Amino acid sequence: GDLTVYAVWEAALYNTAPDMENFAGIRSGADKVNGIRFRSVIDANTKAFMDEYGFIVARQDVLGDKELTFEFKKEGTGTPLYATGVAYSAEDGKDIQYSVDDYGNTVFTAVCVGIPKDHFSTELVARAYAKYSNKNGLAFTVYGSTVTRSIAQVARDIEKAGGEDYINNKEYIDYILEKVAAQA
Repeated sequence: GDLTVYAVWEAALYNTAPDMENFAGIRSGADKVNGIRFRSVIDANTKAFMDEYGFIVARQDVLGDKELTFEFKKEGTGTPLYATGVAYSAEDGKDIQYSVDDYGNTVFTAVCVGIPKDHFSTELVARAYAKYSNKNGLAFTVYGSTVTRSIAQVARDIEKAGGEDYINNKEYIDYILEKVAAQA
């Protein structure tokens, strides 16, 4: 009759999407694995609940006004109209990290390589995703925000900003900008 009960709620960590930083960069190197790099971050506590995370990427001109999810497929054939890259898979033991900060947050990246020079100005839409399942077998995917950039836009931004990113990728950035200027 005179017992007071309080409900205490905890935030469920297994429904959080990776934080898609609004960051796109250039990846170039002596190995000639060159392309546009997208970056995302996942905190250590949330990562412990995930089954898989990574990126899904599509061309903006193909995506149009549709939402970029794993359901984005060619009508009639069911063929995916996106590329995906898994950075972490608990089942496969995969854990590809770009870096880990002082707080244990994992930075992971996707690098879209092999972009033909005719598509240096084509915008790509990148979106981080996380897959979860619970003890009852319910599986679901949570998507982060999207970043839309072309490799030419990123190259121009890095050139304009100068500094270490430009110096480290100068040859590739100059090549991109030269090819885009030649097409104009």
